Amino acid sequence: MKLKIFSDLQYLPKALRPVTILQPFWSSPAEHDVAPWSKSIVHYAKISHYLFEITSLEKADTDYLLMQINGIC
Repeated sequence: MKLKIFSDLQYLPKALRPVTILQPFWSSPAEHDVAPWSKSIVHYAKISHYLFEITSLEKADTDYLLMQINGIC
């Protein structure tokens, strides 16, 4: 079973990257990233489409709200 998520790039400020949970749907992990967690992000990118599905607001599960950015604005 996949969790359906509604999220839209129009809500993401242009200078920011999406949170990790949404990143595989909108961009690829940096190929030459040397951060200690970069291998985990690459692995997550491979399996994320089995866990989550980006969908319209009308079809999304309403149990969770995901903000596209980290922190509070």
